[in-house]
Amino acid sequence: MNKIRAKIAIFVASIFILANVFVTLITERNMNEIIKAELKSNINNLKIHFEVLQHHQRATAKTVMLSTLAMPKVKQILQKAKSATPQRRVVLREQLYNILKNKYKIMKIKDVLQYQFVLPTNESFLRMHKPSKFGDNLENIREDIKLTNETKEAVSGFVQGRVAHGFRNVFPVFNDDKEYLGAMEVSYSSDSLQNNLSDISKIHTHFLVDKSIFDKKTWDEKDLVVKYAKSLENVNLLLTINSSDVVMHHHEEEKNNLKSLELKIAESIKKNKEFALYKDESDEVTVLTFLPIKDLTNTKVLAWLVAYQNSDEISRIINIRFIVRAVSFMILLILFIFLFIVLDQRALLNRRVAEKTKENVDQMKMLQQQKKMATMGEMMDAVAHQWKQPLNIINIKVDMLGYDFEDNLIDQEYVDKFKAEIFFQSEHMTNTLDEFRSFFRPNQEVVKFDVKNMIQKTIHLVKDEFMYHQVNITVEVEKNFHIVGIENEIKHIILNIINNAKDAFNEKNVQNREIRIDILANKSIEITDNAGGIPKNIINDIFKPNFTTKSKSNGTGIGLFMSLQIAEKYNATLEVENVENGAKFTFKLC
Repeated sequence: MNKIRAKIAIFVASIFILANVFVTLITERNMNEIIKAELKSNINNLKIHFEVLQHHQRATAKTVMLSTLAMPKVKQILQKAKSATPQRRVVLREQLYNILKNKYKIMKIKDVLQYQFVLPTNESFLRMHKPSKFGDNLENIREDIKLTNETKEAVSGFVQGRVAHGFRNVFPVFNDDKEYLGAMEVSYSSDSLQNNLSDISKIHTHFLVDKSIFDKKTWDEKDLVVKYAKSLENVNLLLTINSSDVVMHHHEEEKNNLKSLELKIAESIKKNKEFALYKDESDEVTVLTFLPIKDLTNTKVLAWLVAYQNSDEISRIINIRFIVRAVSFMILLILFIFLFIVLDQRALLNRRVAEKTKENVDQMKMLQQQKKMATMGEMMDAVAHQWKQPLNIINIKVDMLGYDFEDNLIDQEYVDKFKAEIFFQSEHMTNTLDEFRSFFRPNQEVVKFDVKNMIQKTIHLVKDEFMYHQVNITVEVEKNFHIVGIENEIKHIILNIINNAKDAFNEKNVQNREIRIDILANKSIEITDNAGGIPKNIINDIFKPNFTTKSKSNGTGIGLFMSLQIAEKYNATLEVENVENGAKFTFKLC
């Protein structure tokens, strides 16, 4: 009784552990879905604020462009600059600078970084932020300016320049006669974007630029408008450090250590899509949101806008997850203690029932013996059925012996072949008897056997007989499989079906006799013949015991019945249906 109680305790403990694992997995999945939604909300929030600022900056840039071109002298100076000599352009440049310098001071208050005029040849005519830098060709440096000069259409987007990256707005400039005069740029730095998000939207952000858009000689120069440092988030990104607040915040993040997210960040950045991750510290949860900034063609990611925000919601979710698991553990513990008590009482009841039923064991043994004697009779019928054809072959061989002797065909080779064939048939008869005897023994050996190999061995048993009757057997394998059981039992099913087909061929005098055995991927064996099929009025009776359409000398009616019994023993089905020109038997494991 103590052993039974120990088994019950082990069983209940195992189920208890599995139940807790299940609860853990479910809560983990549900909480992760909620956290995923919260991270998505952070992404959408940052994206909305970013797009609103972008829209505002583009609108301001367009206003600057329109108000600038509304000044008649601006277009006149640009008109003259197109064909002026370098010396003359110096004078024109100074005139344009003096006209616009007060306007540029106001524009800088509105976060405009670069206010530039470029000739149709892509030559920089005037940089308001650096008037001493002019005359350089921007064709291979500024794809946005080159594109505007080529298409004479406005271009907006994130572009890396010679000494700074920025959100560029480049507009075509025409005179009153629609003659193209060049391009005008109104651009904002990423620093202005960060400041606006921090001051207005209360979202701390910093800007990370992909190293690949830089030439090292360029970003090491002292005259860089925007300064950079190595990013803590990813080794392939550079941090914009125009703002002291950005540097300070980055140093704080260095204290908090981003190593736990390093791999996830690297993997996510490779996908070039927006993403968000969270970092669970002891006292708070920080969400890192990454928004990709793409080039003018919207195909390549050049930079990332990164936001750091505390998330009370995710922190609350994590706490709820802990509480749910703790409560679930206590409830399950109580339930399984109760289950142990119930099972223990049931085991006691079962023991008492077992003691009462023990009195019926002798009677059950007697019934089993009676059943065994009954099945032995069935076995003898089956053996007779299987022996019939080998005996016929032996008779045929003996008959042919006399004729071959008269024709002087008998030599040592003939004798050896004759002995081998007779031995093969007699061995088959012996094996058949042994196989049927073993079928009824309780101590049969159960093994895992290959279905294709088993079928080939079965066909080998009847090869000569089927050749004699001109029956061709083919085996097709869609997908081989294995069966755990007694190989001889399944062989009996195959033998019974193909022997019945052979008999049908002979009875109906069928020409071109074909049997096809298919081994299918759904763990079934199909045996199809072209022997004309089974009459509809008896097809439902062929698996019944002692049912046969043959005479007493040719059939016992036990073969298909035994085959069905074997199939049911393997929890399998054995069915038959008529197909074109024949019948198809299907043995299928459930």
